Amino acid sequence: MEKHNENFMESLEKAPIQNELASSPLQQIDNVLIQNLEYPWKDVEDMKPTDLEYELFCGALESFCSKPLIELIDDWTISMETILPTIRSSIRIYTKAASCEGMCLQQILFLTEKVHEMDVELARWVEFGLSSSRSTSYAGSSQMAMIGCSLTKQLSAMHEKDLSVTFCAPQYLNYIMNIISSKQYCSSIRCEAAQALLDILFHPSISWKFMVTEIEGNKYTPYEQVIHLFMKPEDVSLDLLGVLQKIASYFVFKYNIDVVSNHARRFFMEEDCDDVDTSQLFSSFNILNNFFSKIRNDFSYMSCSAHRTIVKNCLIPHICVHAISPNQDTRIRYLAVRCLRLLCDFDGTDITGAIFLSYMGTQTVSLVGRLLHQISEDSKEKSLLPYALRAIVLVDQFIAADEKCISVIDAPERVTVLQNMLHMLLVEEGRLAMISALSFGDNLKHLLHICDLQKSVLILEGHIDDDIKTRFRQTATYGYLCEILFALARNQSSGIFWRRHGPEIIKLIDCNLISAATSLKHWLEPFREELALGRNINTLDFLTTRLTYHSEKYVEGDPPLALVTLLRLIDAILNEPENVTLFDVPPDEIHFDYYAKFYGDGGLEKITHVLDIANCQQSKRVHYRCTALTGDSYIYCQFVRSATSIICKLLLSLQTINQNPDKLVIDTLLRTYTLCCMDEASGDRIIREIIINSFSLFIFPTLSDRQRLRKTGQQSFLKLFLNSGFDKPSNFFATLDILLKLFPLPSDMLANVVGINMQEVTSMEKLLSDRILENGKQLQFAIMLGISSSQRLKRRIFDLCKRLAYCSESNALRLIE
Repeated sequence: MEKHNENFMESLEKAPIQNELASSPLQQIDNVLIQNLEYPWKDVEDMKPTDLEYELFCGALESFCSKPLIELIDDWTISMETILPTIRSSIRIYTKAASCEGMCLQQILFLTEKVHEMDVELARWVEFGLSSSRSTSYAGSSQMAMIGCSLTKQLSAMHEKDLSVTFCAPQYLNYIMNIISSKQYCSSIRCEAAQALLDILFHPSISWKFMVTEIEGNKYTPYEQVIHLFMKPEDVSLDLLGVLQKIASYFVFKYNIDVVSNHARRFFMEEDCDDVDTSQLFSSFNILNNFFSKIRNDFSYMSCSAHRTIVKNCLIPHICVHAISPNQDTRIRYLAVRCLRLLCDFDGTDITGAIFLSYMGTQTVSLVGRLLHQISEDSKEKSLLPYALRAIVLVDQFIAADEKCISVIDAPERVTVLQNMLHMLLVEEGRLAMISALSFGDNLKHLLHICDLQKSVLILEGHIDDDIKTRFRQTATYGYLCEILFALARNQSSGIFWRRHGPEIIKLIDCNLISAATSLKHWLEPFREELALGRNINTLDFLTTRLTYHSEKYVEGDPPLALVTLLRLIDAILNEPENVTLFDVPPDEIHFDYYAKFYGDGGLEKITHVLDIANCQQSKRVHYRCTALTGDSYIYCQFVRSATSIICKLLLSLQTINQNPDKLVIDTLLRTYTLCCMDEASGDRIIREIIINSFSLFIFPTLSDRQRLRKTGQQSFLKLFLNSGFDKPSNFFATLDILLKLFPLPSDMLANVVGINMQEVTSMEKLLSDRILENGKQLQFAIMLGISSSQRLKRRIFDLCKRLAYCSESNALRLIE
């Protein structure tokens, strides 16, 4: 298979991509070779064994080898419980001892045989533990079953050992499925057995076929048994259902990888492909698209295994075949390109996919880059992947230069890379890519390492402390470093990123390595207080208190830099509980506590108030063409991004308890939309999406929400929205623009678009048109307003009426009336 994939890649590289351009962005995707950058999906590090634990492991191998374990069951159980937590590290140490250099051939053969004996013994241990499922009457059978499942899970995760291939054998699968299905075992043991099965499936070299292999003595295959358990949820705990759902999802993922890859080989190698099952291929691509959407920017073990499987099976080149094949169905070509974008493209914020791609072979990187570039040229949607790859290469080169040029601060290699980074920050696409690359993982630490490096170099040259700082500030490296840090402060809106790196930068400012006279000090001011660095409800309480202080300073005329950082931190705190499970408390309950505390402290009112102040400042800047820092348009947008993101989260929690936001919040968001989003060319895309999503929560309530509204007699949000929108002339245009953005395109125009659910589109059309027409007075006012206003507003009114009339004949008649 591997040899076939190599030949396939060589052939595919020769395949022409139409209209290939030798433009500047394309030069960034050739010869991409990453050697130092952190890989996105790494294994969880194993616990290192103590000397005693390793000795116990070696002793267990020796004392139990080839002996009947049933006679040593108590000793075996005690030994397994002791060595299990560190067994993978112990195995690696044992294996490494067999591959030491300088040994004679006889020694190598002897130790290789010892490693083989170890593998056989490990498999025997697993089978012995799992086989206890046949004799549940034995008092210690549950303990043995748990050990057997844990061993299977641990050893399957060691992909280099390929023991998963052994565990695919029917006798092992039979034991595992018996434990999963048996009600005699507690939920934790059944979950461990299911997790063991999942870890076998995770192995990149293991085919999905073992899941549909009949097991002797059982009329159902493992996959069928998993589905049967889904059909009887009353016999299964929620925890077990969660693991079973992952098994089913990952099985389907691996199966559809095979479908796509096999069809790709046929399309590329055979001229006559008339008998290809297009419907099956279309279904497979749809399933893969959904799966890739779920694991995007996810660093779980499941995501790690999925990406390894993608690489191992050469899935990316196979997807490229479907995307570029002129004989392929148009719908499938569209889905193939969407898969590539989900896995590899750069969207301006998340660079993980581009880093994943950069670790593949140079041929694959070049092929994907050129394909996405050509498609973006044809569709007029510019691909940012070349910029992302260029930024990734620069970070990788900087790490290499930093390791090589230790003794010279302004070494040419280091200065050149920093200079190129700064050049990228001067253009919008390059800035997005460079900021994302520097923000990934611990990449920024390599830049900050310069400050430690200069101190060690200049001390060796005999300079005293103050002289070191003065001389460092005179270097080109220092100048570039400061400019890059300023760019990060202005552009990186993740509070999690700043909580990780902000304290380190503030220390450099405090010790005078970075000048305290710069605005960087103001950006990072909140990090001087230790409580701001936490990630719990007390930190949220503290940040809410500081919000009042920094808001007052902003009103008094101070730059809003510290306030922007504070909003970023609050946004991060409200984000993080989604991934926190403390003492088995469900994430929803943790969220409830956070939001309740924030509401109790008047958080929503404070955020809305300070955003309203920022809007007033921005209005003055636009009116008087002010260039002062307090009215800096770019800083204002960074301010608004964090503030609206927080408001959107709070509105989502309001929507879940069926409460509408008050008029002040609606007015503030409409005013913000007017200032930030009305210009299609230069409007802020992120702010526009946040505000539209915020309003859509209430304009499109669920059926149960609508029923509760009728029972309580609460005013519909759309009526409240239209009343607020037409209350102030400055909000007229924003109100109509948001309605048009929420309104889907006419269904007849979307009928032939791939991946569109027409039933959902038609339902949304009807819901929104009915709700708008229910508010006849507001609509009539809007029409009268449009007749006597600017041409731009008239066009918006006309577009809205046209969309409503397209929905149905009755709508058109009502509009005429």
